[in-house]
Amino acid sequence: MAAPAAPTPQQRQPPPPYSVSLDPDSARRLAGAGATLLLLDVPQATLLGLDQQVFVVGPRFKGVKMVPPGVHMLSYQAADRAGAASPAVSTFLALGPREVVVRRWSPADEGLVPLPDEDEAARYAEGARRFDFDSGLAPYDLAAYGVWRELTAFVDAALLKRLLPVGSEISVMAEALDPELLQPRTQAEQRLVQQLREGHARQQERAAACGQGASMEDAGGSRAKAAASTSGQPDGDPSHAGGQQTRWGRCFYTRLPRFIAAPGATGAELTAVNLDKSGALEAVAAETGDPSGHSLLGELQFAYAAFLFGQSLEGFLQWKALLGLFLSCECAPLQTHTGLYVALLRALRQQLAIGLGGQRAGGEAAPGSDSGSEGSDEDGGGGGEGAAEGSGACPLGLPLVEELLPDSFLRRRFAAFFEVLQEAPGGRVPPALAQEAAQLESLLRDRLGWDFRVSQLGRSAGGGAGCSGECGDAHGSDGDEDAPLVVELTEEQRRMAGLEL
Repeated sequence: MAAPAAPTPQQRQPPPPYSVSLDPDSARRLAGAGATLLLLDVPQATLLGLDQQVFVVGPRFKGVKMVPPGVHMLSYQAADRAGAASPAVSTFLALGPREVVVRRWSPADEGLVPLPDEDEAARYAEGARRFDFDSGLAPYDLAAYGVWRELTAFVDAALLKRLLPVGSEISVMAEALDPELLQPRTQAEQRLVQQLREGHARQQERAAACGQGASMEDAGGSRAKAAASTSGQPDGDPSHAGGQQTRWGRCFYTRLPRFIAAPGATGAELTAVNLDKSGALEAVAAETGDPSGHSLLGELQFAYAAFLFGQSLEGFLQWKALLGLFLSCECAPLQTHTGLYVALLRALRQQLAIGLGGQRAGGEAAPGSDSGSEGSDEDGGGGGEGAAEGSGACPLGLPLVEELLPDSFLRRRFAAFFEVLQEAPGGRVPPALAQEAAQLESLLRDRLGWDFRVSQLGRSAGGGAGCSGECGDAHGSDGDEDAPLVVELTEEQRRMAGLEL
């Protein structure tokens, strides 16, 4: 077995490794049809995440085999000599059948990088297809794949091209260099920001100890330039404008309006369009090139995964902003985009079920021998002594989620949204939407103790949704910075605000 990683305040004790039991023919068939991540020279004790699975790298670890084709997320955190984990780095990959992705650990970059020699990379890929590295490859936990597929159902290769940073890696360290991003609004966000800053300080100390001397700003810039040459992004892509160095490690998320301006509108009309943001949702969706809104839903899933498994504060903030936009609509869920909202509520239910804990990531564990052991051809385990933490594993960012999700913004957003459903004209809520809403309500009640029973919605004197606990009213009387504000502006105020033509 690989040596366990030293525990940190941000990590729980991992559960026992999952196991995969396959006969030799089945193992070879799955290994041949699936994709392979060949990860060379990764230091021992590195935490390496693939989707919601976590591996602790051992002396013979060479990567992961039998990866189902599709979109996957690779994350890693190196460990220093004291056993402390470095800040997370992550990326998304769109893998095809039998595809082999080859990466090698770079001590200088402290990360996984492509091989500069394409011929060498091709030879390694052919060797993987011949099973030359099979004894060092941990099997993908196929029992967990169903949950990952639900979490990223609307994330595809086109979305990855639109969102991924220059160089394709999402870096917590890059976020730690942005003073505008690190302005937490809640106690939970303050704790996450503090962790980012501490990680930045540790990284600087490690660089100095290794004699590198350069600041993280310089290191980030040089890495961005190196990555840009292999990123595959077109030089003239307007969505990735703004300078490689300033965008290194940062995703190109869609910009969302915090306040909707309507030139010539009265104060009452401005209030109306900011209470029901269906028009804004359609406008933002059109800007992404997908008027159906499913690309925005994919971005919400991408951002949540970046936060949950990659500890990205920017991912959390984008997820929060998208969630606020979706749940601030009235016409869209009931009339114009019902199918989108059925998919949204299902996606949220899956996200919260994983993020709040209490659910194994993928059904019953497959029986068989310990995949974290030496492995053999008979059991298909070939784990190369890289311990696989498997379907019950804690995602790299899970402890952070448990702190952040109970923040009050979620209570208010859901309270307001369920009130919209309750007050639908004639009580006519599309059956599929009502069913998904009921299942989401049940999850929130069971995991967080928030009571949003449909029979209670709209009961309060102020028209807010009935919610046990300290919810405030549905529109955020407890001071949410995102809560809509009813205004009646004078002509002069509208002119000064730029709302008059």
